[in-house]
Amino acid sequence: MGTSPRTDRWRRAVGILGMAALLGLVLACGGAPALLATPTPEVPTARPKPTARPRPTATVPAEPTVAPTEQPTAAPTGALDLLSVTFSRGLAEDQSPIDPVDAFNPADVVHLVLEFAGQPGQGVFAATFSWRDQALATAEVDLAELGTGTAAQTYVSFTLNHEQPLAIDGEYYVDVTLDGEPFDSYAFAVEPNPGDLRATIDEIVLARDVTDDYQPVDPTTTFAADERVYIVGSGDFPVGSLLRTVWTYGAGETDTYDIGPYTESLENNGFWFYFKPEQDWTDGAYEVSLYLNGELYDSYAFTVGDVQPVGEVVIGDLVTYEAPTGVFRIDVPENWTFDDASSAPQLLMSWEDPAGFAGVLVALYNNADAMTPEDLELYGEQFIATVLSESGEYEIVDRGAQDDGSFLLVWQATVEHRGAQVAARGLTYVEQRGDKLSVLTLITEEDQLDTLWQGGLGTVINSYKIDPAQPL
Repeated sequence: MGTSPRTDRWRRAVGILGMAALLGLVLACGGAPALLATPTPEVPTARPKPTARPRPTATVPAEPTVAPTEQPTAAPTGALDLLSVTFSRGLAEDQSPIDPVDAFNPADVVHLVLEFAGQPGQGVFAATFSWRDQALATAEVDLAELGTGTAAQTYVSFTLNHEQPLAIDGEYYVDVTLDGEPFDSYAFAVEPNPGDLRATIDEIVLARDVTDDYQPVDPTTTFAADERVYIVGSGDFPVGSLLRTVWTYGAGETDTYDIGPYTESLENNGFWFYFKPEQDWTDGAYEVSLYLNGELYDSYAFTVGDVQPVGEVVIGDLVTYEAPTGVFRIDVPENWTFDDASSAPQLLMSWEDPAGFAGVLVALYNNADAMTPEDLELYGEQFIATVLSESGEYEIVDRGAQDDGSFLLVWQATVEHRGAQVAARGLTYVEQRGDKLSVLTLITEEDQLDTLWQGGLGTVINSYKIDPAQPL
């Protein structure tokens, strides 16, 4: 068995996929909510507004210059022999780099220098500076403008100028093309100025409103359908700091809002964000994630209406469960709730995390007919379709035969859990052992699957064993 749900041993995970009424997984996969319109945030007029993002511009010298040499050597005009690629804070007169760096400070001008052997005679280079998925600026250099000549090396430089500080983050890229075709991509980071404040965040509060001096009004984690949800906090922020919130709502939609980059160092500085869908909230459990300088700081759950939020899944010590007849055994967390909904001629058993959203389900049937991998795949598809027929919001995202003879189907769905709509991920393993047909399912909240697999659920799934000689 494998150790990660990303391997071909994501062994056995979608079995009884959400038969909540029968198995007690509280996974009554009811109708998925209608998609909500993309919200348009309202901007408070009487309160501080977020600082706009930087609007950098890329510049390039009128023409690249050739580095002088005492004994220049000829190079073929069409050759492109790249010697080095350098990020730097400055440029010499011949466009060679001054003060090479791998990471810049927020106010630095960013230079990218490509050094070529000799003097290439043709080719149009373009460089696009990007921050995460946002293109900042693009500039071009046409090598033909150099004309013919000889030189030991040629420097082609691109420069990113900006009036406001760059955001502190590690996700900056320069994508370079040559004659419209990809040439290469180069990454750089932006770090705080040496000696500046250390970026910190104090206690975060969800509330129904906020005062002008950044104090939360009516802190709560439960809101009405027509209410804004505020996240309020404070902290120390060096120049270039950027706060970001990602709000998850509806059927997996997200909206993102930024404050920053800050143009000055701010100590004990208050901040707030708010969000409400344009068409109001629907009853359910939601989450807002807060990022500081490109890194996730924490996520905060809240609910709308009379629902219980999804809690933290706790995997207790594993104990071995063996079916009364000995037909199968599996290691399960001792703190999980067991339910047996078996009735002739099938076994239907499940274990559910009582506080969060995770479960393991076992279904076993008698089936003497030999099944091919294609038969197992088809059975799994039909099984999933039957279990999720009321939801309509599901998709099989991966599938494949496993080394042990089982067939795995990986699916995602929007399901109802304790009155809330949850993005779920399921792993369904269908296998035949002798005259026994088995469907084993692991189901969790989608965002938690990898962590929970590494935290013990992989061991649970890979402990499952069938003894086909025993009766159901």
